[in-house]
Amino acid sequence: MFSKKEKPKNITAIIVETIVVFFIVFILTSMGAPGYSTPRASTRQKACYSNIRVLYGAIEMYNLDHKDTFKELNEKTLNSLYDEKCLKGEINLPTPRCNYRSEGIIKENIL
Repeated sequence: MFSKKEKPKNITAIIVETIVVFFIVFILTSMGAPGYSTPRASTRQKACYSNIRVLYGAIEMYNLDHKDTFKELNEKTLNSLYDEKCLKGEINLPTPRCNYRSEGIIKENIL
């Protein structure tokens, strides 16, 4: 297995080399990891804006068809939009904590 001239490496040297390799890999991955959060945030923001456009379009459709118009966006408004078939399906929220509502009166040409 080993000749008389070759000696096996010391076990402590092997452990130190392994720790150094893991440390280098850890540093390289930690430098590259922050770049992954930015595209996700951008995607969630785009999904949110898209949902808002759909909601305001549905409110506009409802307001054109009915005498009583919605002036704000809240849970009651969403339920009425589903009941009147102004929204075809559920709005998919980008995050579980997301909530769509307006504060004050909805004005024309918001988007």
